[in-house]
Amino acid sequence: MIKSFKLDLPSSDQIEVISSETDLLDKNSRLDEFYTQYKIAFPEITSERKDDLLRRLNADAIPNNYIVLYTRDGAVIGGLIMECYPCGYALLTYVFVLKEFDGQLIGTRLIDYLKRYIDTAINRSGRLDKRKIVILVFEAKIDAVYNNVHYSSIFEFYFRQNKLECQLINLYYIEPMSGSDDYLLGVIPTASSGNIRETLAISSYHTFLKELYYSADPENASRYLAAVKNRIDDRVENIPIVEFPKLRSPVLKIPKVSVALHIIEEDPDDISLLKENYYCKIFNSYEKDLFSQRYVQRSPYFSKHIDSQQVTIEFDGIVHFTSEGREETFIFVDEQGRVLSEEARQKNARVFINHTYFESEKKLIWTFVFHPESYFNEFEVIQLEKYFTGSQENVGVDANRNLDLTIKFLYQGRKYYDALSLANAILADLRSKSKTAGRADRSQGKLGAILAGAVQLDSSEIGFSRDPKHRVRLVERERHADSSSPQDDQWRFIYQYYNSDESTRKNDQGVDKLNELYDNNSYFEYALNSFCGIALGIFDFERMSFEEVGDTLVPLASTDTYFLILNKSSISCFCHENKLYANSIKYGIGINPYIIIPNAVLAYNSFWIDHGEKYLVEENPPELTGWRRLWILNRFFDKRNKVIFGHQLRHEVAEISKALHAELLNVFQYETEISIYNAGMEKRGINEKRTELVRHKNKKEDVLKEMEMRRTNSLGILSIILSVISLTQIYQFAAEARKAWILGFDPPESLRKGLENDPRIYIPSLSISIIFFFVFAYLIYRFYNAAEKVKSRSRDSRVG
Repeated sequence: MIKSFKLDLPSSDQIEVISSETDLLDKNSRLDEFYTQYKIAFPEITSERKDDLLRRLNADAIPNNYIVLYTRDGAVIGGLIMECYPCGYALLTYVFVLKEFDGQLIGTRLIDYLKRYIDTAINRSGRLDKRKIVILVFEAKIDAVYNNVHYSSIFEFYFRQNKLECQLINLYYIEPMSGSDDYLLGVIPTASSGNIRETLAISSYHTFLKELYYSADPENASRYLAAVKNRIDDRVENIPIVEFPKLRSPVLKIPKVSVALHIIEEDPDDISLLKENYYCKIFNSYEKDLFSQRYVQRSPYFSKHIDSQQVTIEFDGIVHFTSEGREETFIFVDEQGRVLSEEARQKNARVFINHTYFESEKKLIWTFVFHPESYFNEFEVIQLEKYFTGSQENVGVDANRNLDLTIKFLYQGRKYYDALSLANAILADLRSKSKTAGRADRSQGKLGAILAGAVQLDSSEIGFSRDPKHRVRLVERERHADSSSPQDDQWRFIYQYYNSDESTRKNDQGVDKLNELYDNNSYFEYALNSFCGIALGIFDFERMSFEEVGDTLVPLASTDTYFLILNKSSISCFCHENKLYANSIKYGIGINPYIIIPNAVLAYNSFWIDHGEKYLVEENPPELTGWRRLWILNRFFDKRNKVIFGHQLRHEVAEISKALHAELLNVFQYETEISIYNAGMEKRGINEKRTELVRHKNKKEDVLKEMEMRRTNSLGILSIILSVISLTQIYQFAAEARKAWILGFDPPESLRKGLENDPRIYIPSLSISIIFFFVFAYLIYRFYNAAEKVKSRSRDSRVG
């Protein structure tokens, strides 16, 4: 019986499954047609006869075959064979589509149909004659190994470009028909076998290979199994199933693009290392134009163009990242699917060096702008962006300021492995040439972290290395059959669309027009998706839909020729025939100054807020009970730093106050720059961090007040104790003096004894003692109450 399931197919198309000899009663002629096309598609397979296919339709056969046919108007135009083994493995073999029907998603529909068939007709049917399928695998021939990562263009052809989720069993495998070990097994997850498998039992893998080899090539089976066993560690019980690497062939050629890095120099030793004053004829007019009236005469910072240098950037040829919980690997290839050579991955670029000096705190924000001499592609731009954004893919700069990628920079015959090392080397050379360079340590460099960045590209000269509808190995997609490269009026429509407000877009049906352009033109689909990847700093942008593009490309500011996107520590500016951008490159800035100036201010504020956050340690004096509240002195010790607690706390308060006061307020007068400042302060969390700093500062100050009160109380009590001791000594001296004075009259012996034993002589002393006791008790009572009030205020402060 032929199984047929409802699938979204053209009306003339049908998919059928032949799973038993019974199914052949009225379909034998169609199987003949399948076998004829099968032999044409795989002429190298000489040992497989039609009788073998028929024999394996028996449920008891090893393997048991399923034949899937794709027909159009009754004629077979594609198909596949699935071999099922007793251990629960199913091997997908011999997928083919007639050449004239390539690019029409026929292979995708075949595999999608097969997955549904496994879940319904096999695993959930309840039939005892059907072997349950635990895992669906396929053979992928490995074209090469790059950086210890296997990749297969055949795999890419059948699966990745058609957006089918697949994984890889990274274990040694021998293909039994040829005896070649240039293969690995891929995994196609199904609903019933688990959409995402994380591990595989090696014992089940060995069982499958035993059944496969003895059924396919009994003579060499034992040799194959021994070879596999020698390559697999017996001590390992389970191995992870990993994502198969994807091949990515860059599409865009972007000659007008700049990537800027903002880097802090905390302690510049020579502010005037290249100029005697802060005036810069290039930046001065831009800055003065941006300032509001209050800051025109007294500028809070000064920007200056320093120099430009040529470098060669060697981009990474393979990137590993995590996207929405999936571990992904991209290998960059050319249009023919060949891995990009080291030479092909090298691009000459110009580095424009500028800095912004914040005079009040003597800090420098350096801006290094990378601009290609020929062009960057979309993935190269994103690789540079990883220094300051795109951390959602778990790729970026770590705590030690190292980039996860292996981008290399070649500068004056030397190779540097990160942008900071390159920047330090360039500054060292510039300082060594400066007339003011008088110390040897000038060449060491003192640059700190990369705080933020910016990207600007002009779409007017974007080129396409190929039609995006043709993927690697020219796999054509069904959509975009008539797409052509973008025209100038189409580019302008996009910028006009993003310059209109939301209501205007809907009323003028702008969304529908853009959606139609997106759906019907593969160039614009890819370009807009690439814009999203650049705005977010992510590699995995091709999966995005039109709705996701709309959620991502939300302009912060726009005109009919540009729009700005702010994302975390990045500002992206997409423009079209923008004269200001062209002039910024011509005069040496490298990027629109109206972008990097406010972004440098945001980077400066971010630095100081991060500086203050270092001192957000929760510190409270120890809780004291009973009489200890009266006698404690100002000797609280911090066990970590071995310093007096009070001194450390005062230092923390001072540093937090310094950070809060160093933060630069909004100094701009134009709406665009004000919007960049306000949005940056909010989206980068600077405002929230500032509120937290103020709260902690107040709390630490309360603790200091409490400590000061305790210290005052302790010193007061100590003064009372010393006073008691002093008065006791005075009283004793007075009593002895009085007694000596009385006895100094030399009275008769009988009167002397009477005076010594007379209790009235102690009445004055006793009176003084009683008075002093009550005074002392009253003072203790007052100090005790004061200590209780301090404790209550401290408790309320901690709760608040």
